[in-house]
Amino acid sequence: ELTEKEIIDSYLPEQMTDEALHAVVDRVVAEVKPDGLQQMGIVIGKVKAEVGSSADGAKIAQFVKEKLQ
Repeated sequence: ELTEKEIIDSYLPEQMTDEALHAVVDRVVAEVKPDGLQQMGIVIGKVKAEVGSSADGAKIAQFVKEKLQ
């Protein structure tokens, strides 16, 4: 199973570190200047557009929510 995981992982895009993702989220929040959680979707959309598939969508949403609270 571990060998299969290694093979599958070799086809997946490399994931960003949490620190790098936090930096992108911080920058996008500074650009957008959202007015609370109501604009969370706008921030998430911009972050996803920038990082593409190199970050998990759930992790992006978690980091954005933490930043906006």
